[in-house]
Amino acid sequence: MKILAAIPLERELDALADALRELGLRERRVEIGRLPALAFGEGAARLIAAAGGLGKAQFAIQTLHLAERIEGLDLVVCAGTGGGLDPSLRVGDAVIAT
Repeated sequence: MKILAAIPLERELDALADALRELGLRERRVEIGRLPALAFGEGAARLIAAAGGLGKAQFAIQTLHLAERIEGLDLVVCAGTGGGLDPSLRVGDAVIAT
């Protein structure tokens, strides 16, 4: 399965990368179209993480740019956008709207 994690800010991307490294995953720096990204995993199981940019329009444009250029993409996850909701939230916490 190939997953794109689109994350608004570089510092949020860095936090995710740090958490994945702590789990023992190693990343490769890649370029997708014109955007830098991090690829975790090999073969069919792969997570690609990239900054999507600030604001809804910029985030949508950059995420579309990435999604159109990742061959065999199965899932897009918007990550890192809810961390400011509550100071008790940490990297890896899931925030689900109701």
